[in-house]
Amino acid sequence: MKKALLVFVVLVFSYSVKSQNIARNTFQFELGGAAGLYSINYERLLLDSVNFNIGLSVGITYFPHLFNYDRIYGAPFRITFLKQIGRETYFEFGAFYTYMNASNYVAHESRRGMGDTIYAPLPPTTYSWETDIYRLYGFRGGYRHHPVGKGVFWSILIQATISKENNLDSSWEIMTPWVSFSLGYSF
Repeated sequence: MKKALLVFVVLVFSYSVKSQNIARNTFQFELGGAAGLYSINYERLLLDSVNFNIGLSVGITYFPHLFNYDRIYGAPFRITFLKQIGRETYFEFGAFYTYMNASNYVAHESRRGMGDTIYAPLPPTTYSWETDIYRLYGFRGGYRHHPVGKGVFWSILIQATISKENNLDSSWEIMTPWVSFSLGYSF
Protein backbone atom coordinates (compact mmCIF):
# COMPACT_ATOMS: atom_id res chain seq x y z
CA MET A 1 0.00 0.00 0.00
CA LYS A 2 2.85 2.41 0.83
CA LYS A 3 4.51 1.67 -2.53
CA ALA A 4 1.28 2.36 -4.41
CA LEU A 5 0.83 5.64 -2.51
CA LEU A 6 4.45 6.59 -3.24
CA VAL A 7 4.02 5.82 -6.96
CA PHE A 8 0.78 7.87 -7.01
CA VAL A 9 2.48 10.88 -5.34
CA VAL A 10 5.45 10.68 -7.73
CA LEU A 11 3.14 10.52 -10.76
CA VAL A 12 1.03 13.46 -9.57
CA PHE A 13 4.16 15.49 -8.80
CA SER A 14 5.78 14.71 -12.17
CA TYR A 15 2.55 15.58 -13.99
CA SER A 16 2.27 18.92 -12.16
CA VAL A 17 5.93 19.76 -12.90
CA LYS A 18 5.55 18.81 -16.55
CA SER A 19 2.31 20.75 -16.95
CA GLN A 20 3.92 24.08 -15.99
CA ASN A 21 3.79 26.06 -19.19
CA ILE A 22 5.14 29.45 -20.04
CA ALA A 23 2.72 32.39 -19.90
CA ARG A 24 1.65 32.67 -23.54
CA ASN A 25 0.19 36.21 -23.70
CA THR A 26 2.07 39.43 -22.98
CA PHE A 27 1.13 43.10 -23.06
CA GLN A 28 4.23 45.28 -23.06
CA PHE A 29 5.50 48.84 -23.31
CA GLU A 30 8.73 49.03 -25.30
CA LEU A 31 11.23 51.91 -25.34
CA GLY A 32 13.63 52.19 -28.28
CA GLY A 33 12.31 49.10 -30.01
CA ALA A 34 11.01 48.22 -33.44
CA ALA A 35 9.00 51.47 -33.73
CA GLY A 36 11.87 53.79 -32.84
CA LEU A 37 11.02 55.73 -29.69
CA TYR A 38 8.24 53.63 -28.13
CA SER A 39 5.41 51.20 -28.86
CA ILE A 40 2.68 49.32 -27.05
CA ASN A 41 2.62 45.64 -28.07
CA TYR A 42 0.72 42.41 -27.66
CA GLU A 43 2.66 39.15 -28.04
CA ARG A 44 1.37 35.59 -28.30
CA LEU A 45 3.68 32.61 -27.86
CA LEU A 46 2.71 29.86 -30.30
CA LEU A 47 4.20 26.78 -28.66
CA ASP A 48 3.18 25.36 -25.30
CA SER A 49 6.79 24.78 -24.24
CA VAL A 50 8.99 26.36 -21.59
CA ASN A 51 12.32 25.30 -23.18
CA PHE A 52 11.83 26.77 -26.69
CA ASN A 53 9.12 29.01 -28.05
CA ILE A 54 8.14 31.17 -31.00
CA GLY A 55 6.19 34.39 -30.52
CA LEU A 56 4.33 36.76 -32.82
CA SER A 57 3.79 40.36 -31.81
CA VAL A 58 1.89 43.37 -33.12
CA GLY A 59 1.97 46.89 -31.74
CA ILE A 60 1.05 50.53 -32.23
CA THR A 61 2.91 53.81 -31.91
CA TYR A 62 1.91 57.46 -32.34
CA PHE A 63 3.94 60.69 -32.28
CA PRO A 64 2.30 64.12 -32.63
CA HIS A 65 4.58 66.89 -33.96
CA LEU A 66 7.87 65.04 -34.34
CA PHE A 67 10.63 65.43 -36.97
CA ASN A 68 8.81 68.28 -38.79
CA TYR A 69 5.67 66.17 -39.22
CA ASP A 70 2.23 66.90 -37.77
CA ARG A 71 1.73 63.25 -36.91
CA ILE A 72 3.53 59.94 -37.20
CA TYR A 73 1.89 56.61 -36.50
CA GLY A 74 3.04 53.09 -37.08
CA ALA A 75 2.58 49.39 -36.50
CA PRO A 76 5.51 47.13 -35.58
CA PHE A 77 5.24 43.40 -36.35
CA ARG A 78 7.74 40.95 -34.79
CA ILE A 79 8.63 37.29 -34.75
CA THR A 80 10.57 36.13 -31.71
CA PHE A 81 12.44 32.93 -30.87
CA LEU A 82 12.98 32.14 -27.18
CA LYS A 83 15.51 29.64 -25.82
CA GLN A 84 15.41 28.96 -22.09
CA ILE A 85 18.69 29.56 -20.20
CA GLY A 86 17.25 29.53 -16.65
CA ARG A 87 13.96 28.91 -14.86
CA GLU A 88 12.34 32.16 -16.06
CA THR A 89 15.18 33.58 -18.16
CA TYR A 90 15.51 33.30 -21.92
CA PHE A 91 17.74 34.24 -24.78
CA GLU A 92 15.59 36.12 -27.30
CA PHE A 93 16.34 36.48 -30.99
CA GLY A 94 13.99 37.84 -33.60
CA ALA A 95 13.19 40.01 -36.58
CA PHE A 96 10.77 42.87 -37.08
CA TYR A 97 9.02 44.96 -39.70
CA THR A 98 7.47 48.35 -38.90
CA TYR A 99 5.18 50.38 -41.13
CA MET A 100 5.36 54.15 -40.36
CA ASN A 101 3.09 56.86 -41.81
CA ALA A 102 4.38 60.44 -41.40
CA SER A 103 1.92 63.20 -42.41
CA ASN A 104 1.58 66.97 -42.57
CA TYR A 105 -1.69 68.88 -42.87
CA VAL A 106 -0.93 71.37 -45.66
CA ALA A 107 -2.92 74.37 -46.90
CA HIS A 108 -3.14 74.82 -50.68
CA GLU A 109 -3.92 78.43 -51.57
CA SER A 110 -5.48 79.27 -54.91
CA ARG A 111 -3.46 81.58 -57.16
CA ARG A 112 -5.05 83.95 -59.69
CA GLY A 113 -3.76 84.56 -63.20
CA MET A 114 -2.92 87.90 -64.81
CA GLY A 115 -6.31 88.43 -66.52
CA ASP A 116 -8.48 88.19 -63.37
CA THR A 117 -10.33 91.22 -62.11
CA ILE A 118 -9.61 92.70 -58.72
CA TYR A 119 -13.18 92.35 -57.45
CA ALA A 120 -13.75 88.66 -58.26
CA PRO A 121 -14.15 86.45 -55.15
CA LEU A 122 -11.16 84.31 -54.23
CA PRO A 123 -11.64 80.55 -54.31
CA PRO A 124 -11.41 78.87 -50.90
CA THR A 125 -8.16 77.54 -49.50
CA THR A 126 -8.04 73.75 -49.55
CA TYR A 127 -6.26 71.49 -47.08
CA SER A 128 -4.92 67.98 -47.47
CA TRP A 129 -2.60 65.48 -45.80
CA GLU A 130 0.78 64.98 -47.44
CA THR A 131 2.19 61.62 -46.44
CA ASP A 132 5.59 59.93 -46.41
CA ILE A 133 5.73 56.18 -45.83
CA TYR A 134 8.68 54.59 -44.01
CA ARG A 135 9.42 50.92 -43.57
CA LEU A 136 11.79 49.68 -40.88
CA TYR A 137 13.33 46.21 -40.94
CA GLY A 138 15.69 44.76 -38.40
CA PHE A 139 17.05 42.04 -36.18
CA ARG A 140 17.28 41.96 -32.41
CA GLY A 141 18.64 39.78 -29.68
CA GLY A 142 19.15 39.83 -25.95
CA TYR A 143 17.90 38.79 -22.53
CA ARG A 144 14.31 38.21 -21.44
CA HIS A 145 12.74 37.52 -18.06
CA HIS A 146 9.45 35.76 -18.79
CA PRO A 147 7.41 34.19 -15.96
CA VAL A 148 6.20 30.60 -16.14
CA GLY A 149 2.82 31.69 -14.76
CA LYS A 150 1.29 35.14 -14.59
CA GLY A 151 3.67 37.95 -13.74
CA VAL A 152 5.93 40.81 -14.74
CA PHE A 153 7.78 40.48 -18.03
CA TRP A 154 10.88 42.48 -19.01
CA SER A 155 13.61 42.33 -21.61
CA ILE A 156 16.76 44.14 -22.68
CA LEU A 157 17.68 43.77 -26.36
CA ILE A 158 20.19 45.09 -28.87
CA GLN A 159 18.86 45.68 -32.35
CA ALA A 160 20.00 46.87 -35.76
CA THR A 161 17.56 48.58 -38.12
CA ILE A 162 17.42 49.19 -41.85
CA SER A 163 15.00 51.89 -43.01
CA LYS A 164 13.41 52.57 -46.39
CA GLU A 165 11.43 55.67 -47.41
CA ASN A 166 8.69 55.23 -49.98
CA ASN A 167 10.29 57.65 -52.49
CA LEU A 168 11.85 56.00 -55.54
CA ASP A 169 15.11 57.95 -55.28
CA SER A 170 15.78 57.11 -51.65
CA SER A 171 18.36 54.54 -50.70
CA TRP A 172 18.65 52.01 -47.89
CA GLU A 173 20.27 53.31 -44.74
CA ILE A 174 21.80 51.14 -42.05
CA MET A 175 21.26 52.76 -38.69
CA THR A 176 23.47 52.43 -35.67
CA PRO A 177 22.40 49.61 -33.34
CA TRP A 178 20.61 50.68 -30.21
CA VAL A 179 19.23 49.17 -27.01
CA SER A 180 15.55 48.54 -26.40
CA PHE A 181 13.85 47.90 -23.09
CA SER A 182 10.43 46.26 -22.62
CA LEU A 183 8.27 46.03 -19.54
CA GLY A 184 4.90 44.35 -19.36
CA TYR A 185 2.64 41.71 -17.89
CA SER A 186 2.43 38.06 -18.97
CA PHE A 187 -0.60 35.87 -18.44
